[in-house]
Amino acid sequence: MEPPTKLKVDYIKNTGYRTIHVDGAHGGLTPDLNVFAAWWLQRGPIPDSTVHPLAPDGKGFMAGASETNSKAALIREVEFGIVMTLEVAAQVHKWLGDQLQQAEKIKQATPTGQVATQ
Repeated sequence: MEPPTKLKVDYIKNTGYRTIHVDGAHGGLTPDLNVFAAWWLQRGPIPDSTVHPLAPDGKGFMAGASETNSKAALIREVEFGIVMTLEVAAQVHKWLGDQLQQAEKIKQATPTGQVATQ
C-alpha cells in the first residue's frame, strides 16, 4: 500500500467565532520567545450621555442630540490577544506577504484599484 499523497483538512468554526475589524496591534516577544500581539480597533468615544429635545406632543424625542457628554479622546479598544510560536509567526508573515502581493497585482490591473464584490 502506497503512502497517501494528500490530506484533507476540514475547517470548523467554533461557536464563539466572529469577525473582528482590526486597525492595529501592540505586542512583542514573550519570555519563552513566542510572539504576543494584542489587536485593537480605533474609534471615537461612545458618549456617557446625550440630551435630546422632546417632540412637540411630548411623546418621544426628536432626532439629533442638543448636548453630548463624552470623553475627548481617541479610543483603542483591545479586542483580543494572540500568542504564537516563531514558526507560526513566520508562516503568518509569509501568508500576509502573499496576500499583499496579490492585492497589489489586482489593484494595478483594475482602473479603480478595487475589486467588485457580489
